[in-house]
Amino acid sequence: MDEELNKRSGIPFEITAQTDPFYNPANMKRLKESIQQMEQGKMVRKSMSELEPEANE
Repeated sequence: MDEELNKRSGIPFEITAQTDPFYNPANMKRLKESIQQMEQGKMVRKSMSELEPEANE
């Protein structure tokens, strides 16, 4: 193992990370569109008590 550390000048394995699916291009596009709509005032505000009857329909 010491030889491997010396050859690679570090740990003897590769560290990788999966990309977070939240940040995929489609989600980022939708988020930017939502922000743009909000900035243009194109939004509807409702409280949870206003939304609950709609969920039960």
